[in-house]
Amino acid sequence: MIKKDLNPEELKEIEDRLSELYKKEKEIDKIKRGKLWLWFMIPIIGMLIYYFAIQRRNENPEFQIPMRKIKEEMALLELQLLFYKKNKEQEVDSNGEKQK
Repeated sequence: MIKKDLNPEELKEIEDRLSELYKKEKEIDKIKRGKLWLWFMIPIIGMLIYYFAIQRRNENPEFQIPMRKIKEEMALLELQLLFYKKNKEQEVDSNGEKQK
């Protein structure tokens, strides 16, 4: 799945997909938090209730499964971008050394 050479269209497509996945991740987080921010109206007890409610929702498969899939795909795309950029740097370095 990880390619050594990417053309500009593929690179743009990967970056667009990454930004789309970041937006989906934020949407799921927003849904997960819901109206829990209202608990901050009650200073210390509200923070504890908020914390435990978020922990319970994080363990809920309704949020956990889609979030895991998104994070897996994001990690794979980021790895592909890093691999591509590292190969580009090595090409530039090797070309520069040959010219010396």
